[in-house]
Amino acid sequence: MEVFVAAATAATAVAGVSAWAVLRAFSKRLQMPLRLAPSKRVPLRWRWSVSPSASLHRRLQVAVLSAQEAWLSLGHSAPVEPRRHWRRHPENSDPWYGPLESVMELAMEVDSRLAEAERVSSPARRAIAERLQSRVSEIEALSRRYCASVDERLKRASDELPGHALFEKIDALDEAAERLGGPEGLPRRF
Repeated sequence: MEVFVAAATAATAVAGVSAWAVLRAFSKRLQMPLRLAPSKRVPLRWRWSVSPSASLHRRLQVAVLSAQEAWLSLGHSAPVEPRRHWRRHPENSDPWYGPLESVMELAMEVDSRLAEAERVSSPARRAIAERLQSRVSEIEALSRRYCASVDERLKRASDELPGHALFEKIDALDEAAERLGGPEGLPRRF
């Protein structure tokens, strides 16, 4: 009987700690920023809502975060909000920052229109969301194109490594030695 009580107590403690961890993680998720830019506020219910405005907002978030991840893959630090502190960050002179800034600005513009639409009646809000749907699709396409061009740049940069060129030269020398019937017994590769 004592073993059963001890096991039940332990199981209750484990269940309590697990429930606390789940609730803590959920509350941390609710505290994470829901906005595209620090200066723009959006309704908290957009986090779980299935409304057209909320789903468009989340699509914009994914597009902006994807473009920012591509920017970070280039070895840069996290981008600042567009048009803020432009002169203080020398990284922003990188030609790859301009398209990222454009994607972020377009997304913030559409997102602010969606947030403003929350103040009007439901039918008008749906009409605004339907009109902005094509803009969100354009921003997603721009983000995908930006990510693809960054991936292409990274692929080209890896092909241009000095080691890659050295291997190409060694291969060319090996082929020339084989055609000329080079000395026997010498290793052809490292």
